[in-house]
Amino acid sequence: MRLHYLFLFLLCAVAVAIRIVNLDAHGIGGDEKNSFFVSQFVPMGGANQHEVFFNKAKPYFTPAEFWKEKGIADFYDAGARIDNGSSAAHALLLHYWTNWFGVGDGTLRALSVLFSVLLIPLIFVFVRSVFNSPNLALGVAALATIEPLYVGWSQVVRTYTMTFFFCLLATYLFFRILKAEEARQRPVGLYVAYGLCAFLCLMCHYSVFTLFALHGLIVLLFVRNLRTWVGLALAMVIPTLGMLWWLKAGGGQYAFRFIEDSKNVYNEMAAKNPQVGYLAPTTPFNAIIQLVPIAINHFLPINGFFDVLEGKRNWLILAAATVGILGIYRFVRSERIKQGAILGVLVVAGLLYSKTRLQFTCFTAGLLLLAVLIDDTMRQRGERRRAYWAMWLLGMVPLAFLLVYAVQDQNTFRIQHKYVGYSMAFALVLVALALRALWTYPAWVKYPMAVLLLCQLGFVANTIRHVWEDRSPRYLLYANPRIANPYRSIAQTIERQYVAGDTIVYPSYKGDDADYTVSPSFYPIIDAQLVNFYLPKTATYWQRVDQHEPNKVLLKKADGRQQVLFDFKGATYRY
Repeated sequence: MRLHYLFLFLLCAVAVAIRIVNLDAHGIGGDEKNSFFVSQFVPMGGANQHEVFFNKAKPYFTPAEFWKEKGIADFYDAGARIDNGSSAAHALLLHYWTNWFGVGDGTLRALSVLFSVLLIPLIFVFVRSVFNSPNLALGVAALATIEPLYVGWSQVVRTYTMTFFFCLLATYLFFRILKAEEARQRPVGLYVAYGLCAFLCLMCHYSVFTLFALHGLIVLLFVRNLRTWVGLALAMVIPTLGMLWWLKAGGGQYAFRFIEDSKNVYNEMAAKNPQVGYLAPTTPFNAIIQLVPIAINHFLPINGFFDVLEGKRNWLILAAATVGILGIYRFVRSERIKQGAILGVLVVAGLLYSKTRLQFTCFTAGLLLLAVLIDDTMRQRGERRRAYWAMWLLGMVPLAFLLVYAVQDQNTFRIQHKYVGYSMAFALVLVALALRALWTYPAWVKYPMAVLLLCQLGFVANTIRHVWEDRSPRYLLYANPRIANPYRSIAQTIERQYVAGDTIVYPSYKGDDADYTVSPSFYPIIDAQLVNFYLPKTATYWQRVDQHEPNKVLLKKADGRQQVLFDFKGATYRY
């Protein structure tokens, strides 16, 4: 067992190394800003900073005024306005994290790295508990170490790796409860811990309520002990009461209105400029097209293939080759004929593919491994059969919830992997079970399959490299690499160059087509807010916002000279 722990420690070390590459090389963007703002108790647009930014009697402000002490009411307000109260647990933890370690990009993202790495030993403990197999547990932990979804979200200042961790912890407690009840124990402490963990999961992200619906389905299908039903029902009173409080009196008070407004905005965007594969009106075709790459990436042996395999003819050849190999293996009795026929199918298919022959062949191996998993599942009996089916339910059914979201919203925006990323741990268990089953097959089957699956590891490594380079739209939403954080660079320049009598002037970006000659009462101040996050909290630099300037940050001298500190060039550097 000590050897298992040694390997687990090495896997965690590798996981850290993989996840910190270029961690602070690219500026925060998109929803990362949402998490950052909420963690500092500041709403975007300054809803609790009117005296700082919109005081006509005092057009200038200082970092010290910006950093005026804020309390829990400000946290609620910022979370409700920016993130509809979701992700509150992560934002609050990030608040104290930044108090301890600072607000650098690498520091902010390090919290995501921490939970992504902690997920690996938790996966080991979970699998060992459910399947009573340290070797299988170590295998799943190894897969989690290199899973691109985990690596990608490690490099984002969002709640997702924290959500994945606590969802797995809740599921571990759930299975511990089932085992304890089967042994006729009274696991009161486990029930309480499960209820608290469920509440924490929902405070990480609202969408994970589907996980607990699946827990209920598992109980309905496999548990015949009334006391377990009652105990779990009572445990769920904790998250139910907690969420009622949060949605009524806490930071989730605007949640339903926010969600409805968000749905309407995305529906309008989808109607005006449909982008099939990202945001489009919900139709069967649009929804399936957006779901297919997520489903492919959800099974590690075929991860990434949707984006590189092209051509209808190639896909038809792939389907025919896969079905042909399965048919030959199942129905041909002679081993010699079987081996020759399968080799012939692979060679002919490889010659017929018009491009990326190796990847199409590896994709075939991945699909065959899925067939091995299905066959292995059907062979199980008793408690092991229940464990297998539980992994199928937890690992694959959540993908169907994405279609439900699309129907509910009338647009496809929420068909995104992150919303069901909690199920990846269970999908990796299925992969490990498939690999274990494969190793029981004849040598002429398992060794060639192993070679092709090792080639797939090379393609997974390439996906991770794209994450490091910030050009992995499937995981980071960016196809072109971001530069280093411009707001932090501006703040560092100000600290170096500012002298008494200077004034920093920030732009107010309303969009490339906006009219900058008008003077509304309220105007965008996000650039000014973001720079001030990186300035000393006691500084007395004079600052103001020029609502007629969309792009340039200026340092104005007392004698009238001015220096351009940065030009955002519209949306180019506003990620």
